[in-house]
Amino acid sequence: MAQAAHSVEQLWAAFAARDWDAAARWLAPDVVVRWPQSAESFVGRDPFIAMNRSHPAPNWRIDKVEIMVASGPDVAARVVVATDEAIDVCLGYYRVNESGIVASALEYWTEHRSKETPAWRAKWTTRLPPF
Repeated sequence: MAQAAHSVEQLWAAFAARDWDAAARWLAPDVVVRWPQSAESFVGRDPFIAMNRSHPAPNWRIDKVEIMVASGPDVAARVVVATDEAIDVCLGYYRVNESGIVASALEYWTEHRSKETPAWRAKWTTRLPPF
């Protein structure tokens, strides 16, 4: 359990440092990363690293790996990523292989925005504070 969480933590630390070579070392060559919310799949380490390297927001930063829970080879993480314009949250589920390398990932990306609560449910909710 500790090894799997360490591997995912190191992957995100490498992304935070924009150390693409280090990030690549934490991903299996044939890793598959799925983003269901946009119906995308990145097949292989090289395309996934290239996409991250090419992110168009110049000042994006990983604010924190907020939550990490591991069980055997499986790790769940909640990561807060900010740009100059927005805050995004990644809810990621990672499978780490016996070598301590991320073999697959399922990441749900969502925007943390201040949207109005729909009127039909407003009487039951309390607004969350911004990050």
